[in-house]
Amino acid sequence: MHPNKRQAPDYRLEDLVGCGCLDDELGCLLAACVRARLNIVISGPASSGKTTMLNALCAHIPPGERRVIVGEVGGSDALDVVRVMARGPSTALTTVRASSADDALPQLAGLARQGAPAPGSGWVTETAEHGVDVLVHLDRRELTPHVAEVAAPMHNPGGSVGLCTVACREFDQPGGRLRHYPVSARIAARLRAQGEPIPAAFREDRFRRVTPAGPLARGRAAKHL
Repeated sequence: MHPNKRQAPDYRLEDLVGCGCLDDELGCLLAACVRARLNIVISGPASSGKTTMLNALCAHIPPGERRVIVGEVGGSDALDVVRVMARGPSTALTTVRASSADDALPQLAGLARQGAPAPGSGWVTETAEHGVDVLVHLDRRELTPHVAEVAAPMHNPGGSVGLCTVACREFDQPGGRLRHYPVSARIAARLRAQGEPIPAAFREDRFRRVTPAGPLARGRAAKHL
């Protein structure tokens, strides 16, 4: 693990916006999440652009700020990352191989359990669930990496954890546009506490004007970890 170590990014977020990997509104939101010290996991299959996205996001870490940055975690590294995310004081950005956003948390927890002493590793799953703030899932269509979904873990009253979609790509629409949803109250509070503006495309008041009957349905249960 490499606190404070940042590789010069091959691409900036602006470059990824320019090639259609994500749109400008989502780029602004993710940059704000990095500056606000949110823990971010970037997931996707092999060669989907995870490391490129990680490096582009790391460029928005304020100078002198302590972070833990790990690409393609596994074993003891995954366990250390989960601990950092849940307990601080540092924050973490990492990548994990997963087929969907739903698979990312189970994959991270499974890798972390491999590095945990047995028996008694059941706490790893709960630690992973509560430590991650934002999931960025990438996919590769027509040889081009795209952000397929951005989601936030959602802690339900019964103790289960699901995912609340913040943005998702509609591949059946022309150009595979990204659809935006309001950020969760937890993320909104973290951004405001750090003085980071929430882009208009992700503000709750925009959706109240567009959908007066109520919020859009976008939460779902995550797969069992």
